[in-house]
Amino acid sequence: MDAIGTYQEKGIHLNFELGQVGPFRLVVSPYAKVFFSAGADNASNCATTLDGATDPLATSFTTADDKSSTATTVPWTIGTEETGNTFYPTNEQVMVNTVSTTSVSAFVGQAENGGLRFAHANGAAVRNADSVYTIAFGGPGSLVKVYAPGVGEFGEVVGPKESGLANQFTSIAWKFYGGYARLTDNMILRGEYSTSYEA
Repeated sequence: MDAIGTYQEKGIHLNFELGQVGPFRLVVSPYAKVFFSAGADNASNCATTLDGATDPLATSFTTADDKSSTATTVPWTIGTEETGNTFYPTNEQVMVNTVSTTSVSAFVGQAENGGLRFAHANGAAVRNADSVYTIAFGGPGSLVKVYAPGVGEFGEVVGPKESGLANQFTSIAWKFYGGYARLTDNMILRGEYSTSYEA
């Protein structure tokens, strides 16, 4: 698809389009919502809590139960399980390497040092269930763009303008009056799926 975007359909790269099936376009985003560990339990299930609070950059943590027999090939999530309309910004995933009874002493986290990115309270959930990925289905009526005709659909460049006592400053600006919005929520559908990535 990359070659097609480069040589034939350059808009694919500009619009984050992965591909096209008939009249349907597949648009991907690295910022799409993921509900960590909110799906089906893993075959080697980890469903426990932290036994003690953790600090940011921590490189080890302790669980309330012995998880030494739990598979370490899928990410573990630390934080409150998210449902369809909740968001917990301090939830994070780690790839666990070594578990000795209740002590997790070797893992790869999201912080700069490979540790935990956030502080977590004693009793915070620790799970390895499949995550749930969201897909939005929409059509021409799902999203509208409204703009002021005076400045146009793509905005307007103003300037360059000179200012100052000696005309020593040159400034340029861009202005746009408008925005994007959903007309009605029933014109867009969100699907929630778990994948084999964490199975």
